Amino acid sequence: MAGAGFSTPGTYTPLQLIAGAGLLNNQGIAVPATLTNAVSSYNSITFVSNLNGAIAAAPGFGISANIVTTLKTLASNACPALGSSVPGSYAGMNVLLPVSEPGGFGNLVANNAAMYLGDGSVDKFCQIFQIAAGYRQSANDLICSAVNATTYLGPTFTTMNDLITGQLTAANLALKCFGADIAKSGNLLNLGKLADFGTPASVLQQISEQAGITSGTLSCIATKLAEFGLTQSDIILLATPEASERTPTENEFNTLQKRAYAAMVAIDGDCLTYALDILDAVIPNIANLGDLLDLKKIFPTSWPSMTVISTAPSTVIDPNTPPSPGSTSILIFEPDGAVNPAIQAALNDSTAITLPAGCDELAKIIPPDQAVANKAFQSSLQQVTGISTVTAPQLAAALLG
Repeated sequence: MAGAGFSTPGTYTPLQLIAGAGLLNNQGIAVPATLTNAVSSYNSITFVSNLNGAIAAAPGFGISANIVTTLKTLASNACPALGSSVPGSYAGMNVLLPVSEPGGFGNLVANNAAMYLGDGSVDKFCQIFQIAAGYRQSANDLICSAVNATTYLGPTFTTMNDLITGQLTAANLALKCFGADIAKSGNLLNLGKLADFGTPASVLQQISEQAGITSGTLSCIATKLAEFGLTQSDIILLATPEASERTPTENEFNTLQKRAYAAMVAIDGDCLTYALDILDAVIPNIANLGDLLDLKKIFPTSWPSMTVISTAPSTVIDPNTPPSPGSTSILIFEPDGAVNPAIQAALNDSTAITLPAGCDELAKIIPPDQAVANKAFQSSLQQVTGISTVTAPQLAAALLG
């Protein structure tokens, strides 16, 4: 109940109230007097009255129908108000134009107003109004739902499977196997830094973070990195960038990463075991530290089911471009382990597919096929809402739960 100092939400806007007051006219549903008075005032103007009189009398004097039509459309494409004619642009849209009766545009307005209100029959108006209101409501519900599906659910969920699984099936179809592989990888994956996934620096930084190292990396890893031409300053920049005072260009940083990858491939034995223990990773068949950048090695049971969003006519794999309605998931790998040609083509034809930024640069650091697969997998994970707020062990527990 509204009262002093109180207000309740209204259904109608002030503009609608004004229109409603004009319609009701304080007398009920009827053509507003302001409209009929305005039409009468216009029709009483001398040149309008004379013109309408001439049109009405024309047939009795043998004036041809063509001339009568000309009189009715006088100035319709210049200044219709001077000829009481229907504007040319309006004439083609309105099917209620007067054909035999005179009166010009003013008469048309008055007749249409009466017809819209049921020609004096309130029950007709109420029926038509209820039908129109019901159609508007049902149509708006469908339109709003479609818009919401595109702007809200569309960028997040593309199929019912994705809706139920929080879009994880867009990254891997075998969720149990996927969860088991993630669990065995321990803390190798940093879901909060997916933009760096698949890079040598990301692995080195995870090792340092899990080991509690604030500047540099494990001594055995540092020794091998030094053998491949990296200075202590380079190692700090790669493994613990927050402790470095350097601000290298992208090319300079990637050059260091390329050397680091060569060194990581040479790190095996006790140093590799030590690094895996720190990461709490129990991944089988890891021969060297570089294998931690190979999707098929770190996800040995679920890599055949890894997927990425594909849209027609071109496939889009870009975390900044939401999947379009009707998009589908395609496998990242072929059954024989080769990268899907549709994704591999991205390195040779930029128009065939769009990968996340940095794919071409990553392909200069690690093997090109691994770079493409890593970027595609990165894109899939980035489509999962809230992925950056959980840890890899938490994600594994959710998938296995």
